[in-house]
Amino acid sequence: MISVKNFFKNDTYILIQYLLQKFNKKKIVLVAHSYGTLLGFHIAKNHPELIHAFIATNPLVHQSESELLTLEMLKKHAKEQKNTKAINELSKVSIPFKTAEELYYARKWLFDFEGKKYAKKKSFKKRVLSWANTWLPLFNEASQENLFQSLKKIDCPVFFIIGERDYQTNSKLTQSYYNLLQATQKELFTLEKAGHLIPYEHREEFQKIIIENTMPIITTEKN
Repeated sequence: MISVKNFFKNDTYILIQYLLQKFNKKKIVLVAHSYGTLLGFHIAKNHPELIHAFIATNPLVHQSESELLTLEMLKKHAKEQKNTKAINELSKVSIPFKTAEELYYARKWLFDFEGKKYAKKKSFKKRVLSWANTWLPLFNEASQENLFQSLKKIDCPVFFIIGERDYQTNSKLTQSYYNLLQATQKELFTLEKAGHLIPYEHREEFQKIIIENTMPIITTEKN
């Protein structure tokens, strides 16, 4: 039986083949964000001939390590602020997350740390628990993938777009992976004021980076 993770990888490949056929193209620019970058890295590794360039935005490169780094940061912050509720709830969190409630506590105090007021609302808790009840097993499976070990070289151009304030997919961890990775061409773009949601909160800058860096590749390959 195929795993859910492998199902999504296969589905990504099938979708790319469909788009190439529909628009009569030989390659595409593949853009992915967060969990989607694992699917993108899979394509870049196994089918580099299908893509002009891969744009990895706030990627998962070793998510279990990222979650550990963020959890320790939040625990330290809670102690410094003498926030007994945060200390208590964060002490219940293990990596990988065993329950939906653990994920909720981790995200609640991360988003509170980032100044997002909705983090403590009941509606937010309900939304996180509902998501986790469906997707937590897949997320934990994906979090165990370690690109530092499994993917050290890609035979196509790769561009990383990360938020300096991204603690959900830790930006410092991504920078370390970028330094390790070998690619036919690579570049790292860091948005100083951005967090995890770059495609939604920094649309214009996000689009500008993609267009300015992929169009020369497409033009060169056409010629």
